[in-house]
Amino acid sequence: MHIDGANKSGSVEYFLYRKENGSWKPVSPDINGRLAPYQYEIEKLFGSIEFLRSAFVSQKQPKNLPDLSEATKGEKKALFRELGGLDYLQVYSDEAKEKEKSLDRELIGDRSTIESLKKDVTVMPEKRKELQQLDNEKAETEKRLKEIEKKGFKLKEQLEEFSQMVEKNRKLQTNIDNVSKEITDRMEEQNNLKKKTVEYQQAIQNKSDFEKRLQDLEDLKKQEAKLNEEKSKVLEQRERLIAQYQHDKDAVGDIEKKINTKTAEIQSKLASFQSERTYAKKRAEQLEEDLREPITENCPTCGQKWPAQRKAEFEQKRNEKETILNEFKQEIFEFDKKIISFKNQLKQIQVDIDALQWPQTPELPSFDETLLENIQQQLNLIDESFLRSELEKAKEAEVRIEESEKQIEILNKQIENRNEIKAELMHQIDEEADEAYREVSSEMEKTRSKYIEIDKELTRIATEINAMLKQMQDLAAKKADLNDLKETVQEKEKDLQEWQYLHKACGPDGIQALELDAMGPGIADVANSILESAYGSRFQIEFRTTRIGGSGAQKKQIEDFLIIIHDSQDGSEQLLETLSGGESIWVKRAIYDAFGIIRARKTGTKFLTVFQDEMDGALDPEARMNYFRMLERAHQESGRYHTIVITHNIDAQEMIEQKIEMRKYPK
Repeated sequence: MHIDGANKSGSVEYFLYRKENGSWKPVSPDINGRLAPYQYEIEKLFGSIEFLRSAFVSQKQPKNLPDLSEATKGEKKALFRELGGLDYLQVYSDEAKEKEKSLDRELIGDRSTIESLKKDVTVMPEKRKELQQLDNEKAETEKRLKEIEKKGFKLKEQLEEFSQMVEKNRKLQTNIDNVSKEITDRMEEQNNLKKKTVEYQQAIQNKSDFEKRLQDLEDLKKQEAKLNEEKSKVLEQRERLIAQYQHDKDAVGDIEKKINTKTAEIQSKLASFQSERTYAKKRAEQLEEDLREPITENCPTCGQKWPAQRKAEFEQKRNEKETILNEFKQEIFEFDKKIISFKNQLKQIQVDIDALQWPQTPELPSFDETLLENIQQQLNLIDESFLRSELEKAKEAEVRIEESEKQIEILNKQIENRNEIKAELMHQIDEEADEAYREVSSEMEKTRSKYIEIDKELTRIATEINAMLKQMQDLAAKKADLNDLKETVQEKEKDLQEWQYLHKACGPDGIQALELDAMGPGIADVANSILESAYGSRFQIEFRTTRIGGSGAQKKQIEDFLIIIHDSQDGSEQLLETLSGGESIWVKRAIYDAFGIIRARKTGTKFLTVFQDEMDGALDPEARMNYFRMLERAHQESGRYHTIVITHNIDAQEMIEQKIEMRKYPK
């Protein structure tokens, strides 16, 4: 334990090592200075703090652990079981209890599963009946499917026969449609020729009108050309005047720009000199203020007569200031001359700007575009290409009319021929074949739909049969699982009874209680032997693990744990917890030592070094001598190497031959 001696709190770090291959290593990776992992490893090595009390006894009871004289019956039993080395039985009992709980949880789940499986397998007879019904339904559906299939094949043969007749009708109809189209095309061509003939006749009638309108168009074009020429001359003159005006204006603008640039330069210099003059003026005023006070025989600060050297220094500084003042005044004079010069230049520049002559805006000639726009509107309303096209038609109209009439006659003969062919083809068409084909096709489609419907029904039945077979397989597997699980539960129940028995047998009320009963006399004999070394046969310790309770028919033996102290001197007996503080010390010491000795005999666990930390503090001198006799007897009986006594009492120190004295030496 590393204790911080420089800190008021005395903080402690805890470490535990073991030697491996010649070097010391931490007993666990968790050992890091904290108390919890250190305490855990200590208890793994030696047992609980109560267990260690047989090797280390202190005056003050450890925190949260009851003193033997204050412990309850259960706490005393637990302490004696541990001190007596019986805690391994409790480990067996706890392990058996965990096994018991685990098996109990498993059995709850297994029994629940058994009930669920029982409920599932009860439906197996009903499922077999449903499967038989599905098999019958499948056979009936397959029969219906074959019948509808047979009907379909018959309808297919009829449909193929009628389809040949319909195909012949289709080809005839195609030829009829082609002939009808030829008739329509020739009639349309004939109508177009008649329409053109009418147009040609109309063109002959309008020929003179078109010629006049074309002459009027030429006259308007000549007037437009003349007016456009006049307009061009006016626009050229306007452009020439505007160009001259802009040239003169730009020339004056360039002069003004140069004057403005010069003005900006002079104003910048003027502002700079004015700023410097202002600074020089302020410095000069400061120096004049400093020099305004005359030189006296005494110092103006302290009022004492000037020392010669100090006065000379003061006069020298004053002369330096006067020199600087004169320099600033000269600078101000020069600045004023330059500022006046720049201002005069600015006045002259303003005179030059005022003298600039800007050109007068020219008067531009005008052109009245109303007449030109009127002529252009008239031209836009005349379609020249249409007039020339109509005039050309009129010129060739007489020739075209004669050709059109001949072509119309030829088309009349072709139309009559195509009508005769069309009538012959229509006579060959079988009108009843199409209707019969439609009826057989409709019936065929209904039969096909019915076939698909029955086939889907058959698929559904087959799917349900497969699902039912799968359910039957699952139910058979569940039945097998149910039988296996019943056997497993029987085995687990048998194991549970055995673990329950072991839990109770190794528990505090089983073998542990028997061991305590058997161990009690041995512990009492050793403790009484240690007491005898100090008090003779006066005091005797007795452990009572049972007592008689109830009365009459209800009288019975009850588990208990009492520590009785017999005093042969006055024939009294009393419980350990009723002893005074001084009396209980030697009794508890004898009991703890007795446990250490008995445990060493029974388990082989033995402490070769024990510690007594100020346990003699509450004893009077006579009791202290008896206490140390008990320590010597216990030391011999247990075969220890060392019994280390920690005490402040001088008398106790004199009783011990080998000593380590701790004293505080002066600094």
